[in-house]
Amino acid sequence: MLFRKLSLQPYRDAEAEIGGGTDFEEITLENDAIEEVGTETTETEPTESVEETKPTEEVESPKVKLKYNHEEKEYSLDDVVPLAQKGLNYDKLQEKFEAIQNNPALAKYSKVEEISKLLGYQTDDELLDALYQTHYERTAEAQGLTPAQIQKEHELAQKERALVEKETTTAQQQRENKMYADFASNFPEVKADAIKPETWAKVNNGMDLIVAYNMQQNQDLVNELKIFKQNAENAKKAPVGSVSVNGSDNTKHDDFLDGFDSI
Repeated sequence: MLFRKLSLQPYRDAEAEIGGGTDFEEITLENDAIEEVGTETTETEPTESVEETKPTEEVESPKVKLKYNHEEKEYSLDDVVPLAQKGLNYDKLQEKFEAIQNNPALAKYSKVEEISKLLGYQTDDELLDALYQTHYERTAEAQGLTPAQIQKEHELAQKERALVEKETTTAQQQRENKMYADFASNFPEVKADAIKPETWAKVNNGMDLIVAYNMQQNQDLVNELKIFKQNAENAKKAPVGSVSVNGSDNTKHDDFLDGFDSI
């Protein structure tokens, strides 16, 4: 414990000046409220130094300036690749677009659309429906039937026509598949690019591919024979031998080439 010692000397001096009074003794007070408190020093363990990791900076992709619609914009290389791929198809798409624009059917459609607006219809479909309805009414009046009956017959006829067209297309496709299979079986070594355009034209006009290709081969043989015969005649006219001392002709004759004279 700590003890606090109080000095009463100032009080004695004051008492002496005024005279008399109680004798003060040196009083030692025990301060129970004060306790000796040891100061503990807590040692903190040194923390391991953690190296600060800086976030990796993303490398910005280079920019490329492109001009489109009279306006210049910047694009990254990642964006340029798909744009370039689309640009490669531009010529082909432009050709298709021009073909559609020059299609006569499109010009007729534009006229139908114009007439629809002139007659007060919102769309050309409304005009077509009105024309069909007029046809149903006139036909019904002529045949003594109702427009609904004529419309029903017309719809059934359309479905039947569509079914016949589908069956015809399927049968045609089956015939073509069989024709190609037969050709591949008879001429397994022949590639498609070996067939000449005039041969394909005959096939498109209904001729069997095997027959058309046989005609192509025959014509090729005729052309080769003509060339071979011409070369033989040129070889006969060329001086290939010499005259002997006694004046005889030593020019050699090829019996195989001479045989073409009779052709």
